[in-house]
Amino acid sequence: MSNPPCRIAWSLRPSNLAPILALAIATAAACGRPAEPPREAAGAPAAAPEAGAAASPGEAPAATAAPAAPDAAAPDLANLLEAHAAMAAALYDGGKGAEAERVYRGLLEQAPDHVASLVGLSQILVDRGDLDGAGAAVDRALKANPQSAPALQQKVIVLIAGDHGKEAVAAAEGAVRAHPDSPALQAALGDAERAFGDVPKAIAAYRKASSLNPQWAPGFTKLGEALAENGDAAEAQKALQRALALNPESYPAYRALARLQYDNGAPSQAVTSWEAAVRLQPERGEAHEGLAAALLAAKRPADARTHAVTAQRLGRDVTGLMKQIDAASK
Repeated sequence: MSNPPCRIAWSLRPSNLAPILALAIATAAACGRPAEPPREAAGAPAAAPEAGAAASPGEAPAATAAPAAPDAAAPDLANLLEAHAAMAAALYDGGKGAEAERVYRGLLEQAPDHVASLVGLSQILVDRGDLDGAGAAVDRALKANPQSAPALQQKVIVLIAGDHGKEAVAAAEGAVRAHPDSPALQAALGDAERAFGDVPKAIAAYRKASSLNPQWAPGFTKLGEALAENGDAAEAQKALQRALALNPESYPAYRALARLQYDNGAPSQAVTSWEAAVRLQPERGEAHEGLAAALLAAKRPADARTHAVTAQRLGRDVTGLMKQIDAASK
């Protein structure tokens, strides 16, 4: 079965075939499978999208299309860039940051000012600790489109990562003024207020984000995290359960719930939540580390060791945790 994020619907014309095939090769490499030229390129009729698969916005039956004007390639390439950027975002969300980075960098070779790719690359660089690179990428995105809501949100993320809480709050407030109906930017304001140390203001921003879109799971996840930080465990649990009801495959919500349960003396429940998080993203070292700590607290040191070793293999420093497991195993 093919990986859904790697399934791309194609629309080709001779004038944009070369860059599209270059992107196809980069995408196939990132997805870990051989590149296949689009069927239209070989003269075969276009394949119909599978049930439930989204087609590119500009897709049209190739067999009946009239010859394209020379400038008609631009919309096709723009649609393809967006489709690939969405695929890279899905790879990143699935814990495959290296694969996502390869796709983003391939896109930027074709379109150096592609905003979605710059924003996605910026987040990967934040995760790596390369804040200079992350800042440069998001600044390029904002230069290309100063009103881009995702780029404005990413700017706040970069400022928070650099411990520039006051500047992050100012940037988030400006973003909210530009896009007052954006739940993501309201949540970014909450993130900035929380980083600046004003948890009550963060909670208010997260509540606003959740009211703007009551079906948006991340808003409830962030609200739950802030409520937990503010000492309101019962309300935090309600918010996180709401997030999971909206999206049962939300890794951040399971992670937040597991931490809440662990901190409130319910290690067996935390084990269950961390196990769900590990199932969703088995290559996340922090999930294995959290599960190991919960298993140790639940008096299961042998199982804890297994996940601590996995966390270590995935790059986590679990030296202290391993010492605790060793002590509990004697």
